[in-house]
Amino acid sequence: MRFLPAKFLLLPATQCIAIAGMILGDGYTFLGFGVVVLLALVLDRFDDRSDYDDRLDVGISGKALVYLIVALQAVLIVTSLMAATSAHSWIGVVGVILTLGQLLGLGAVDVGHELAHSRNRLDVELGRAVIAPCLHTSSIIDHVYRHHAAVCTADDAVSAKRGEPFVAYFRRSVVSQNLWAWNFAAKRMRHLDKSVWSLSNAALRGHILEVAYLLFAVLVFGWIGLLVAVVAALIAMRAIESISYIAHYGLIRVPGTPCCPRHSWNSRRTISSGYMLNMTSHSHHHTTPSLPYWDLRVKDDMPILPLSPGIMSLIAPISPLWFRAIEPAIADWDRRFATDAERALLAEQTWRRPSRQGRSTGGLPSGA
Repeated sequence: MRFLPAKFLLLPATQCIAIAGMILGDGYTFLGFGVVVLLALVLDRFDDRSDYDDRLDVGISGKALVYLIVALQAVLIVTSLMAATSAHSWIGVVGVILTLGQLLGLGAVDVGHELAHSRNRLDVELGRAVIAPCLHTSSIIDHVYRHHAAVCTADDAVSAKRGEPFVAYFRRSVVSQNLWAWNFAAKRMRHLDKSVWSLSNAALRGHILEVAYLLFAVLVFGWIGLLVAVVAALIAMRAIESISYIAHYGLIRVPGTPCCPRHSWNSRRTISSGYMLNMTSHSHHHTTPSLPYWDLRVKDDMPILPLSPGIMSLIAPISPLWFRAIEPAIADWDRRFATDAERALLAEQTWRRPSRQGRSTGGLPSGA
């Protein structure tokens, strides 16, 4: 048996630093946020060259790390809300919001996602609980039951179209995921001859967890607690959706054809892959969804993001910077990876900006 690679300790270590910052209070509440910025944005310059075919026998340590991160997230939430209510200035509250929001988003992207793909029902429910403080539990249902089947097609809400700005994508994606998840769960309830308001409704259970979290924040920590919980959740939701935005941006697949490694963007950056529990090996995950995070790898012939995931996520809402970074990679994908049938679908899967007259205008074309 081998130990987990040390890079996977980055998130729990950062959670511990953030918790310490919350206990110290005021300016120290920025500690966790600062560590993430330093590591994921400034120092994430080295590539992980693990052998693609190498599989790690990590025993119980792989799953134990997931549960540890879940436990630390719970402690972080409580200490963060305590720090916000006892802060001597709004500076401390801002630090709480930034740190909590960023780390909730990271926890949802990696641990929530990992648990959502588990075959153990309790793990799936735990994953739902991890994402509940992000107020985005519908994303679990959409991800497992729609995204994996429809990835890179027009039917997938979280596959960003070419030329689609992040703000437009965010609005469309969040609304679509919530509506689709509810309709999917309601249809399942009708199939089982149960009420849509039954607790068997997974979408309803998720929303109950979200409301329970907000009630906990306001009843125990007052209106400041509720404010921090809501704003941090929006930051976390933005983090989740920005990762989804960059994961498949501009890539095209013919409906009904297999999902291949070329249909996801990847990154070899060591720090990002550690923080995200190898979700940077996105192609491998989509071709083998049941594979545990520690066995996900990136091959040289997979589409690679031009910059680290942290930087790509940061610039995603800034359209001029985003398009300048991604368009050369998109043009390269068209040349090296796309099939003729996928190129033929380009016009269909290019974003159209609604005009004031109700018509639509073309989005930014590849290479623009």
